[in-house]
Formats: sequence, C-alpha cells, structure tokens
Amino acid sequence: MRRWILMGALALGAGVSAEEADEASHYRGVTLNDDQIEALGLRFAPLEPVTEVKGYAWPAMVDIPLAHRDLLAAPVGGKIRAIHVVHGEVRAGQPVIELESAELVRLQQGWLNALAQLDQAERRFRRAQRLRKAGSLSEKQFLAEQTALKEAQTAVKTARSTLDMVGLTDTQLEQIRQSGQLQRTLTLTAPKDGLLFDLQVERNQRVEANAPLGRIGEVGEVIVDVDLPLAAARRVRLGQKVVIAHQPLSGRVAYVAHRADPVTQRVKVHVLFDNTQRALLPGAFVRVHFIEQARGVRYYRVPVSSIVSLDGTPAVFLKEPAHLEVQAVEIRYRDNQWAIVQLRGVEEDAQEVVSHGAIFLKGMMEAAETDTGGG
Repeated sequence: MRRWILMGALALGAGVSAEEADEASHYRGVTLNDDQIEALGLRFAPLEPVTEVKGYAWPAMVDIPLAHRDLLAAPVGGKIRAIHVVHGEVRAGQPVIELESAELVRLQQGWLNALAQLDQAERRFRRAQRLRKAGSLSEKQFLAEQTALKEAQTAVKTARSTLDMVGLTDTQLEQIRQSGQLQRTLTLTAPKDGLLFDLQVERNQRVEANAPLGRIGEVGEVIVDVDLPLAAARRVRLGQKVVIAHQPLSGRVAYVAHRADPVTQRVKVHVLFDNTQRALLPGAFVRVHFIEQARGVRYYRVPVSSIVSLDGTPAVFLKEPAHLEVQAVEIRYRDNQWAIVQLRGVEEDAQEVVSHGAIFLKGMMEAAETDTGGG
C-alpha cells in the first residue's frame, strides 16, 4: 500500500530565507496511506495552467470618444422651424433640423450685391483698358479701376465663402444667382453616420449663431471609462487586454492618466472597444476585467476549496509522486468557485491539488507541529 508523507510548509511563503526553508523541511509531516486518504475523504483536482489572468471586476461607464463626437450647431441665428430627428441613428447627409433665418437672407443678399458690384467693376475695367490703349486714360486712373476690380472680386469671394460655411451648396447658390430668389430656410444635416443625442432645442425656439443644437457621435468604437485605485492602476499598461464581465467582448487600454484625482486618489483609464455590433450602449454602466499575460510566471486555476490559510498565508496542498506538499500561493483572482493563483517552484510532475479535505490536512499539520514543538 502506498504511503503519503504530508510535508510541512516546505515552500510556504514567498521569499523565505535558506535557513527558514531548511527549518521548514525538517518540520515533521504526517504519514498517510491510501486507506487513510480515502477515509479522510480527500479529493483531488487538476492543477490547470493558464496563460491569462482575469483580474477583479471594476465598475466602468461606456462613452463615446471625444475624437468621435461632432457638435451640431446653428451656423446663423434664427428660429427652429422643424426637427426631423430627435435621437437615434442618423446617416451622413440626413436632414436633422430646419432653421428659418433672416441672417441667412442678409448673407445671400450681400453675396448678390457683391456679384452686381463685381459686374460693374469688370465693365469699368474693360472700358479703362480700351481708353488706356487709345491714350485717353492716365496710368493713375487705370490703376484705380484695376484696384476697384480686385476689391470687388475679394468681396465676392468673401461672401461666397461665408455662404459655403453656412451650408449652402454650389447647386443652391447657382439657383439663387440665376433666379434672384433668396432662401429663407437652412436644412442642417448630419455630418457623418452616427448616433444623435443631447438634442437641446424645440420647434419655434430662437437660437443665436453658433448655438449648440445637439451632438452626433460615431459608435463604431466606444471607450469604457474606469477609475482605478492607485495600486491597481500601477499594474495597467497601454495595449493591455480588457474584457467586459459576462460578455464576449474584449478591448485594449488606450489611455492611462498621468496623475491621480487628489480627492478620490484614483487614476482614470480609458479602454477602447470595437462596437460595430452595437453591443455597448453609450452611458451604460458595465464591469470590466483587466487581463494579465503569464510571462515568465506560472499561473494555475484551482478550486477555491483547495485554498487554506496557514499563518495568514494562502496555500494549497500539492499531490507529488511520493508525498503531499503544502505550497504558498499568491491569489490573483477568485470567485465563488475558482481561483487563479501564482505558484513558485512547482515541479513538472505536480499535477493535482487537494480540492476537498484541505482543511483536515491543515488541522493535522497544526496538530503535528504542536506534538513536535515540545509545547
């Protein structure tokens, strides 16, 4: 019948000295055979290596990145005549708000006046060219007409640029030029595909030029805004993988603040997520896990029931070929069923941990320590 030696604290505690390790190796264990193990009801679970460690869930809020937001503003003062979209998805070029504006009328009239003055300046300049050629016009008079033409051209360009910025198209301007009929209303359209939100006006409301009317945000990508305690923020790095709790969504850390909030002592972290499937709704609260890659460190998944506390240190019992050995662990994550732990000095042939009955083994070790300690 196989005999098992319960070794006491051979590797208990990270960073123990050589003298402490030697003393622990002489810490007499308890001899068990297969029948005793069965009688104790010991059960074993695989020591499962993992390459990623899912950290604790942190509360966060979904938002639209500032670089993906557009302000919908009134280019001229006027009265809101119609609202075509109140909220939700919009397409680039889709009508959103119709604005009736006396200022728009004045700008068009100013442009038409500038065109008329340009026409007169061009005719006077052509006449000046003929007179100069015939020797009937002085150089000074010719230069005056030339200057007047350039000023008229500049005035037209300025008036046209203003109407372009207001939002009138080339087709609309050509119709106004040919017909002379001024446009009283201006249709404000969505500048991009996105989500219309934060509408701030109502029908028949009067607004000033540049007044904010609403916002449009691209939701193909969203950020998740997390405020982390200082200790947790120190472990975060740019590009680190992050997952949404209970959802098959993963993103990457895009920003870590360089200073902590002086009141809360927390650090702001932004995580960028692809949202082409519209799985994340801006303004919603979620919980996120920061994922750590196991680089040069061994992480294992074990049942929570396998972890005991020895002198305040979390530990597990490893099933070695010839003995059961207690091993200190660093818990990186745990829930109600499983824990991810970091183990140091684990032999390759250690395949299992005690998943049921670890508390009995702890009691036997403590009893053995009392018997051999001369107390």
